[in-house]
Amino acid sequence: MTHYVPLNKTDHATHGWRKAESLSFAAEQSAVAVLLDELPHLLPTLPLAFIRHATDDGAGRYELMALLSVTPKLNLFVAPDGRWLGGYLPAEFRGYPFRLIPEQSSGQRVLCFDQDSGLLSDQPAADGVPFFDADDNLSPSMQNVLSFLNTCEQSRKQTQYAVDTLTEHGLMTPWPIKLNTGEENAHEVKGLFRIDEAALRSLSGDALQTLAQSNALSLAYAQLLSQHRLQGLSKLYDLQARAKQAQTPLSKDDVEGMFGAQDDTLKFNF
Repeated sequence: MTHYVPLNKTDHATHGWRKAESLSFAAEQSAVAVLLDELPHLLPTLPLAFIRHATDDGAGRYELMALLSVTPKLNLFVAPDGRWLGGYLPAEFRGYPFRLIPEQSSGQRVLCFDQDSGLLSDQPAADGVPFFDADDNLSPSMQNVLSFLNTCEQSRKQTQYAVDTLTEHGLMTPWPIKLNTGEENAHEVKGLFRIDEAALRSLSGDALQTLAQSNALSLAYAQLLSQHRLQGLSKLYDLQARAKQAQTPLSKDDVEGMFGAQDDTLKFNF
């Protein structure tokens, strides 16, 4: 569980944080929200899908996700010792243990820290990075964190606009998935959505231009192209099962041999 609290000078002036040395915090995350800017980095390894969130008006709103497994509370790309087995690491994971979260009163996003992360430091000079400097301003490292999160937030808005544009053009369709996970019967997943390719092909030229201008057209084709990466997830299940039988940990080389080495990261890393 996570417990995000706003960073402030009153409570955190003398505190800091230790950088996460493992991805164990994401070990039970079977999907992760991703951004338009990340698509070229994600396509080599991860299938993309949309999930539908309930809204007050009943219409629902879709969100772009990368699938990390089809089993609840399982991330195939995190090894038992917390190593990341994939190539590109999604921005949401790189931002941890920080997040920009809207205030309930104003709606303005504020910088928050996961207090249950185990990464809070009472003596940042000795074993971490301070949140604030001697003048009670964000430390240089924290300014980099905030800059990274702000860049991600801008990309998130652009991504959501593209997703909303796809929705407005009637391009979302349910995506029931059956995948071999090593169990006797194929694992069936419901609640995911994908692009309706037939509906996309039937759009008028003006509609396609609207999609192109919002980057929604690129997103639509990225999602369609990513679907064959489900085969990679199935292979990962098989690799995990064989590693368990042999009592040897799955290595990054095993995964890179399956997908090809992918070590690129976005320029706004911190």
